[in-house]
Amino acid sequence: MQVTVIGSYPKLPEAGGGPNIRRAIHQFEAGQISLRQLEEVMLQTVERVIREQEEAGVDLVTDGQVRWDDLVTPFARDLGSVEIGGLVRFFDNNVYYRRPVVKGRVWWRGSSLAHEVRQAAAMARKALKVALPGPLTFVKLSVNEHYRSWQDLAMDVAQALQLEARALVEAGARAIQFDEPSLLFDANDEEWRVAAEALREAARDLDVPVTVATYFRDGAGVVDRLAALDMVDVVGLDLASGPDLAGYLAVHGFPRAVNLGLVNGREWRLEQPGELARTIEAVARHMGMDRISVSPNCGLEFLPQSRALAKLRVLKEAADLAVGAAARG
Repeated sequence: MQVTVIGSYPKLPEAGGGPNIRRAIHQFEAGQISLRQLEEVMLQTVERVIREQEEAGVDLVTDGQVRWDDLVTPFARDLGSVEIGGLVRFFDNNVYYRRPVVKGRVWWRGSSLAHEVRQAAAMARKALKVALPGPLTFVKLSVNEHYRSWQDLAMDVAQALQLEARALVEAGARAIQFDEPSLLFDANDEEWRVAAEALREAARDLDVPVTVATYFRDGAGVVDRLAALDMVDVVGLDLASGPDLAGYLAVHGFPRAVNLGLVNGREWRLEQPGELARTIEAVARHMGMDRISVSPNCGLEFLPQSRALAKLRVLKEAADLAVGAAARG
Protein backbone atom coordinates (compact mmCIF):
# COMPACT_ATOMS: atom_id res chain seq x y z
CA MET A 1 0.00 0.00 0.00
CA GLN A 2 1.46 3.32 -1.06
CA VAL A 3 1.42 6.56 0.90
CA THR A 4 1.20 9.58 -1.37
CA VAL A 5 0.16 13.23 -1.44
CA ILE A 6 -2.33 15.10 -3.61
CA GLY A 7 -0.08 17.85 -4.94
CA SER A 8 0.67 21.06 -3.06
CA TYR A 9 2.77 21.52 0.07
CA PRO A 10 3.45 24.63 2.19
CA LYS A 11 5.99 26.91 0.55
CA LEU A 12 8.34 26.88 3.56
CA PRO A 13 9.71 27.82 5.92
CA GLU A 14 8.18 28.78 9.21
CA ALA A 15 10.43 30.47 11.75
CA GLY A 16 13.82 28.80 11.87
CA GLY A 17 15.57 29.78 8.66
CA GLY A 18 16.10 27.97 5.42
CA PRO A 19 15.12 28.98 1.87
CA ASN A 20 12.16 31.35 1.76
CA ILE A 21 10.38 31.61 -1.59
CA ARG A 22 8.12 34.49 -0.63
CA ARG A 23 11.00 36.61 0.61
CA ALA A 24 13.08 35.74 -2.45
CA ILE A 25 10.27 36.75 -4.81
CA HIS A 26 9.93 40.12 -3.05
CA GLN A 27 13.70 40.61 -3.24
CA PHE A 28 13.73 39.74 -6.94
CA GLU A 29 10.87 42.12 -7.70
CA ALA A 30 12.74 44.85 -5.80
CA GLY A 31 15.90 44.19 -7.81
CA GLN A 32 17.80 42.96 -4.76
CA ILE A 33 18.62 39.49 -6.12
CA SER A 34 19.08 38.09 -9.63
CA LEU A 35 16.87 35.59 -11.48
CA ARG A 36 19.59 32.98 -10.95
CA GLN A 37 19.55 33.59 -7.19
CA LEU A 38 15.75 33.33 -7.16
CA GLU A 39 15.94 30.02 -9.01
CA GLU A 40 18.48 28.74 -6.46
CA VAL A 41 16.00 29.45 -3.65
CA MET A 42 13.27 27.69 -5.62
CA LEU A 43 15.43 24.61 -6.12
CA GLN A 44 16.50 24.48 -2.48
CA THR A 45 12.87 24.65 -1.42
CA VAL A 46 11.79 21.93 -3.85
CA GLU A 47 14.54 19.65 -2.56
CA ARG A 48 13.57 20.26 1.06
CA VAL A 49 9.89 19.61 0.33
CA ILE A 50 10.70 16.35 -1.46
CA ARG A 51 13.03 15.26 1.32
CA GLU A 52 10.44 16.02 4.02
CA GLN A 53 7.88 13.86 2.23
CA GLU A 54 10.33 11.00 1.80
CA GLU A 55 11.49 11.12 5.41
CA ALA A 56 7.86 11.15 6.58
CA GLY A 57 7.32 7.87 4.72
CA VAL A 58 5.65 9.07 1.52
CA ASP A 59 6.22 6.54 -1.28
CA LEU A 60 4.96 8.62 -4.22
CA VAL A 61 6.03 12.26 -3.82
CA THR A 62 5.41 15.55 -5.62
CA ASP A 63 7.57 18.65 -5.83
CA GLY A 64 4.96 20.32 -3.63
CA GLN A 65 4.00 22.73 -6.42
CA VAL A 66 6.01 25.30 -4.48
CA ARG A 67 6.90 27.16 -7.68
CA TRP A 68 3.28 27.26 -8.80
CA ASP A 69 0.96 30.20 -8.17
CA ASP A 70 -2.03 27.85 -8.23
CA LEU A 71 -3.26 24.62 -9.83
CA VAL A 72 -4.31 26.02 -13.22
CA THR A 73 -1.83 28.79 -14.14
CA PRO A 74 1.24 26.64 -14.96
CA PHE A 75 -0.73 24.57 -17.47
CA ALA A 76 -2.62 27.61 -18.80
CA ARG A 77 0.69 29.25 -19.68
CA ASP A 78 1.42 26.33 -22.01
CA LEU A 79 -1.74 26.94 -24.03
CA GLY A 80 -2.00 29.09 -27.11
CA SER A 81 -4.97 31.52 -27.23
CA VAL A 82 -5.26 31.53 -23.41
CA GLU A 83 -4.52 34.63 -21.34
CA ILE A 84 -4.00 34.73 -17.58
CA GLY A 85 -6.71 36.83 -15.95
CA GLY A 86 -7.41 38.21 -12.50
CA LEU A 87 -7.60 36.57 -9.10
CA VAL A 88 -10.66 34.50 -8.18
CA ARG A 89 -11.42 32.42 -5.09
CA PHE A 90 -10.41 28.75 -5.50
CA PHE A 91 -13.60 26.83 -4.73
CA ASP A 92 -14.68 27.43 -1.11
CA ASN A 93 -11.21 28.25 0.22
CA ASN A 94 -9.45 31.41 1.32
CA VAL A 95 -6.88 31.06 -1.45
CA TYR A 96 -7.07 32.38 -5.00
CA TYR A 97 -6.09 31.42 -8.53
CA ARG A 98 -5.65 33.43 -11.71
CA ARG A 99 -8.55 32.72 -14.04
CA PRO A 100 -7.59 31.63 -17.56
CA VAL A 101 -9.36 33.53 -20.33
CA VAL A 102 -9.84 31.60 -23.58
CA LYS A 103 -9.50 33.98 -26.53
CA GLY A 104 -9.27 31.50 -29.41
CA ARG A 105 -8.83 27.86 -30.32
CA VAL A 106 -6.79 26.20 -27.54
CA TRP A 107 -3.57 24.54 -28.63
CA TRP A 108 -0.54 23.17 -26.77
CA ARG A 109 2.61 25.25 -27.17
CA GLY A 110 5.00 22.86 -25.43
CA SER A 111 5.66 22.15 -21.76
CA SER A 112 7.23 24.84 -19.61
CA LEU A 113 6.85 22.44 -16.67
CA ALA A 114 9.06 19.69 -18.09
CA HIS A 115 12.25 21.41 -16.92
CA GLU A 116 10.90 21.66 -13.37
CA VAL A 117 9.82 18.01 -13.39
CA ARG A 118 13.23 16.92 -14.68
CA GLN A 119 14.90 18.81 -11.81
CA ALA A 120 12.54 17.38 -9.20
CA ALA A 121 12.86 13.82 -10.52
CA ALA A 122 16.64 14.09 -10.25
CA MET A 123 16.30 15.14 -6.59
CA ALA A 124 13.74 12.51 -5.59
CA ARG A 125 14.74 9.16 -4.15
CA LYS A 126 11.15 7.95 -4.50
CA ALA A 127 8.88 8.00 -7.55
CA LEU A 128 7.60 11.45 -8.53
CA LYS A 129 3.96 12.25 -9.32
CA VAL A 130 2.73 15.38 -11.12
CA ALA A 131 -0.80 16.74 -10.67
CA LEU A 132 -2.52 18.73 -13.42
CA PRO A 133 -6.00 20.26 -13.54
CA GLY A 134 -8.57 17.90 -15.01
CA PRO A 135 -10.32 19.07 -18.18
CA LEU A 136 -13.72 19.79 -16.62
CA THR A 137 -12.19 21.65 -13.68
CA PHE A 138 -10.00 23.71 -16.01
CA VAL A 139 -13.01 24.66 -18.14
CA LYS A 140 -15.17 25.57 -15.15
CA LEU A 141 -12.40 27.70 -13.66
CA SER A 142 -11.88 29.54 -16.97
CA VAL A 143 -13.67 32.24 -18.95
CA ASN A 144 -14.68 31.10 -22.46
CA GLU A 145 -14.67 33.99 -24.92
CA HIS A 146 -14.27 31.92 -28.09
CA TYR A 147 -15.99 28.52 -28.18
CA ARG A 148 -19.68 28.24 -28.94
CA SER A 149 -19.70 24.95 -27.06
CA TRP A 150 -17.98 24.43 -23.71
CA GLN A 151 -17.91 20.75 -24.60
CA ASP A 152 -15.63 21.50 -27.57
CA LEU A 153 -13.40 23.56 -25.30
CA ALA A 154 -13.18 20.66 -22.84
CA MET A 155 -12.05 18.25 -25.55
CA ASP A 156 -9.40 20.64 -26.86
CA VAL A 157 -8.16 21.12 -23.28
CA ALA A 158 -8.06 17.33 -22.89
CA GLN A 159 -5.93 16.95 -26.01
CA ALA A 160 -3.52 19.58 -24.68
CA LEU A 161 -3.43 17.85 -21.28
CA GLN A 162 -2.52 14.56 -22.93
CA LEU A 163 0.42 16.20 -24.71
CA GLU A 164 1.47 17.99 -21.52
CA ALA A 165 1.29 14.80 -19.48
CA ARG A 166 3.33 12.89 -22.08
CA ALA A 167 6.03 15.55 -21.92
CA LEU A 168 6.11 15.32 -18.12
CA VAL A 169 6.39 11.53 -18.22
CA GLU A 170 9.32 11.89 -20.60
CA ALA A 171 10.85 14.38 -18.12
CA GLY A 172 10.70 11.86 -15.28
CA ALA A 173 7.17 11.78 -13.82
CA ARG A 174 6.28 8.24 -12.76
CA ALA A 175 2.59 8.96 -12.20
CA ILE A 176 0.11 11.54 -13.48
CA GLN A 177 -2.87 12.89 -11.58
CA PHE A 178 -5.75 14.90 -13.02
CA ASP A 179 -7.51 16.98 -10.35
CA GLU A 180 -11.29 17.10 -10.80
CA PRO A 181 -12.83 18.66 -7.69
CA SER A 182 -15.51 20.20 -9.94
CA LEU A 183 -17.13 16.77 -10.23
CA LEU A 184 -18.21 17.07 -6.59
CA PHE A 185 -19.64 20.57 -6.95
CA ASP A 186 -23.09 19.79 -8.36
CA ALA A 187 -21.90 18.63 -11.78
CA ASN A 188 -24.88 17.82 -14.02
CA ASP A 189 -25.33 14.80 -16.28
CA GLU A 190 -23.76 16.50 -19.30
CA GLU A 191 -20.74 17.64 -17.30
CA TRP A 192 -20.15 14.10 -16.03
CA ARG A 193 -20.48 12.73 -19.58
CA VAL A 194 -18.03 15.22 -21.07
CA ALA A 195 -15.64 14.91 -18.10
CA ALA A 196 -15.44 11.15 -18.65
CA GLU A 197 -14.84 11.55 -22.40
CA ALA A 198 -12.24 14.27 -21.84
CA LEU A 199 -10.44 12.27 -19.14
CA ARG A 200 -10.27 9.32 -21.50
CA GLU A 201 -8.47 11.54 -24.02
CA ALA A 202 -6.19 13.14 -21.42
CA ALA A 203 -5.13 9.75 -20.01
CA ARG A 204 -4.56 8.11 -23.40
CA ASP A 205 -1.26 6.27 -23.96
CA LEU A 206 0.58 7.73 -20.96
CA ASP A 207 2.25 4.44 -19.92
CA VAL A 208 2.31 5.42 -16.23
CA PRO A 209 -0.41 5.07 -13.56
CA VAL A 210 -3.07 7.76 -13.93
CA THR A 211 -5.23 9.04 -11.07
CA VAL A 212 -8.27 11.27 -11.13
CA ALA A 213 -8.44 13.09 -7.78
CA THR A 214 -11.62 14.49 -6.27
CA TYR A 215 -11.60 16.56 -3.11
CA PHE A 216 -13.13 19.33 -0.97
CA ARG A 217 -16.35 17.29 -0.59
CA ASP A 218 -17.49 13.79 0.30
CA GLY A 219 -18.44 12.05 -2.95
CA ALA A 220 -20.86 9.54 -1.45
CA GLY A 221 -23.76 10.99 -3.43
CA VAL A 222 -22.00 10.37 -6.75
CA VAL A 223 -20.09 7.20 -5.95
CA ASP A 224 -21.65 5.31 -8.88
CA ARG A 225 -20.44 8.01 -11.27
CA LEU A 226 -16.97 7.93 -9.71
CA ALA A 227 -16.91 4.16 -10.06
CA ALA A 228 -17.65 4.53 -13.78
CA LEU A 229 -14.43 6.48 -14.42
CA ASP A 230 -12.78 3.43 -15.93
CA MET A 231 -10.32 5.35 -18.11
CA VAL A 232 -7.95 5.92 -15.18
CA ASP A 233 -6.06 3.49 -12.96
CA VAL A 234 -6.88 5.08 -9.59
CA VAL A 235 -9.78 7.19 -8.32
CA GLY A 236 -8.93 9.60 -5.50
CA LEU A 237 -11.69 9.86 -2.89
CA ASP A 238 -12.03 12.44 -0.12
CA LEU A 239 -12.87 10.52 3.04
CA ALA A 240 -11.95 13.38 5.38
CA SER A 241 -14.74 15.77 4.32
CA GLY A 242 -17.51 13.52 5.61
CA PRO A 243 -18.17 9.99 6.92
CA ASP A 244 -20.58 8.73 4.29
CA LEU A 245 -18.11 7.68 1.59
CA ALA A 246 -15.93 5.72 4.01
CA GLY A 247 -19.02 3.87 5.20
CA TYR A 248 -20.04 3.06 1.65
CA LEU A 249 -16.60 1.69 0.75
CA ALA A 250 -16.52 -0.44 3.89
CA VAL A 251 -19.77 -2.11 2.82
CA HIS A 252 -19.53 -2.16 -0.98
CA GLY A 253 -15.88 -1.70 -1.92
CA PHE A 254 -15.00 -0.08 -5.27
CA PRO A 255 -14.45 -1.53 -8.75
CA ARG A 256 -10.92 -0.16 -9.25
CA ALA A 257 -7.96 1.00 -7.23
CA VAL A 258 -8.59 3.90 -4.87
CA ASN A 259 -6.58 6.56 -3.16
CA LEU A 260 -8.15 7.24 0.21
CA GLY A 261 -7.90 10.87 1.31
CA LEU A 262 -7.76 10.23 5.03
CA VAL A 263 -6.22 13.27 6.74
CA ASN A 264 -7.83 16.67 6.29
CA GLY A 265 -5.51 19.12 4.54
CA ARG A 266 -7.73 22.06 5.50
CA GLU A 267 -8.08 21.34 9.20
CA TRP A 268 -5.55 21.95 11.99
CA ARG A 269 -6.69 19.02 14.16
CA LEU A 270 -4.44 15.96 13.99
CA GLU A 271 -6.21 12.71 13.25
CA GLN A 272 -5.63 9.56 15.32
CA PRO A 273 -3.57 6.91 13.50
CA GLY A 274 -5.56 4.07 15.04
CA GLU A 275 -8.86 5.45 13.74
CA LEU A 276 -7.45 5.94 10.26
CA ALA A 277 -6.01 2.42 10.31
CA ARG A 278 -9.43 0.99 11.12
CA THR A 279 -10.90 2.82 8.13
CA ILE A 280 -8.20 1.39 5.86
CA GLU A 281 -8.80 -2.10 7.24
CA ALA A 282 -12.56 -1.83 6.71
CA VAL A 283 -12.12 -0.83 3.05
CA ALA A 284 -9.39 -3.45 2.52
CA ARG A 285 -11.73 -6.26 3.56
CA HIS A 286 -13.53 -5.76 0.24
CA MET A 287 -10.64 -4.59 -1.91
CA GLY A 288 -7.35 -5.89 -0.54
CA MET A 289 -4.43 -3.72 0.53
CA ASP A 290 -2.84 -3.89 -2.91
CA ARG A 291 -5.65 -1.80 -4.46
CA ILE A 292 -5.44 0.96 -1.86
CA SER A 293 -3.18 3.97 -1.49
CA VAL A 294 -3.59 6.69 1.12
CA SER A 295 -3.00 10.43 1.17
CA PRO A 296 -4.29 13.69 2.58
CA ASN A 297 -7.72 14.50 1.18
CA CYS A 298 -6.39 17.55 -0.71
CA GLY A 299 -3.22 19.57 -1.11
CA LEU A 300 -1.42 20.64 2.06
CA GLU A 301 -0.88 24.29 1.08
CA PHE A 302 -3.63 25.36 3.52
CA LEU A 303 -1.57 24.34 6.57
CA PRO A 304 1.68 25.56 8.14
CA GLN A 305 4.68 23.42 7.25
CA SER A 306 5.00 21.83 10.70
CA ARG A 307 1.36 20.77 10.70
CA ALA A 308 1.51 19.44 7.16
CA LEU A 309 4.51 17.33 8.10
CA ALA A 310 2.77 16.07 11.23
CA LYS A 311 -0.23 15.05 9.10
CA LEU A 312 2.02 13.02 6.80
CA ARG A 313 3.58 11.24 9.77
CA VAL A 314 0.13 10.36 11.12
CA LEU A 315 -0.84 9.04 7.71
CA LYS A 316 2.25 6.86 7.50
CA GLU A 317 1.68 5.49 11.01
CA ALA A 318 -1.91 4.65 10.11
CA ALA A 319 -0.82 2.86 6.95
CA ASP A 320 1.77 0.83 8.87
CA LEU A 321 -0.79 -0.13 11.50
CA ALA A 322 -3.29 -1.29 8.86
CA VAL A 323 -0.70 -3.29 6.94
CA GLY A 324 0.57 -4.85 10.16
CA ALA A 325 -2.94 -5.86 11.20
CA ALA A 326 -3.56 -7.42 7.78
CA ALA A 327 -0.30 -9.38 8.01
CA ARG A 328 -1.36 -10.79 11.38
CA GLY A 329 -4.60 -11.96 9.80
